[in-house]
Amino acid sequence: MNNQISNIRTALSKADSELLDLGTKPQAAVAAIIRADSAGLEILFIRRSHRQGDPWSGHLAFPGGRLEKEDASPREAAERETLEEIGLPLMNTEYLGPLTSLTGLTLPVSVSAFAYFIRETPDFIFSQEVQSAFWTSFSDLTDPKKRTSYELRSPTGSQSFEAIDVLGPNAPVLWGITYRFTQQLIDFT
Repeated sequence: MNNQISNIRTALSKADSELLDLGTKPQAAVAAIIRADSAGLEILFIRRSHRQGDPWSGHLAFPGGRLEKEDASPREAAERETLEEIGLPLMNTEYLGPLTSLTGLTLPVSVSAFAYFIRETPDFIFSQEVQSAFWTSFSDLTDPKKRTSYELRSPTGSQSFEAIDVLGPNAPVLWGITYRFTQQLIDFT
């Protein structure tokens, strides 16, 4: 476990910048929050509430959201959104660094992610946007038996994406940008 977090710290300390060339796409920012327990590292995911008009309704994600005019940086937006969505202040936690920013494959959004390490597990206070939060071990995320795919259906056809089944049958899977950010963290360990 100590080697895993050290590897993540080392990899993220070499990251160049938290800025992303936005072009014309809306920008969002998320927080990848890691903790350690006796079995190893775990990462926090949220399950988004079901809301009409929300393209990520009911999906698994990291806490975060769109940048607002008052946000001085994407990192500040990720911290603000985390506080708003789950009641977790990140200002006094260990900031590990930025992940490589990503662009949505199906929706026009650019997302920056920032990793944090917390030592104490807080009680969460959920906003209307969040149904629940849960911790998943890195060992579960790398278990080949949990690898699956997500079928995105639209009026123009369907696409298949790599995914991880973290919650079991009849529950949403981890896919999309959150899956890709999670894979970055896994690759560091």
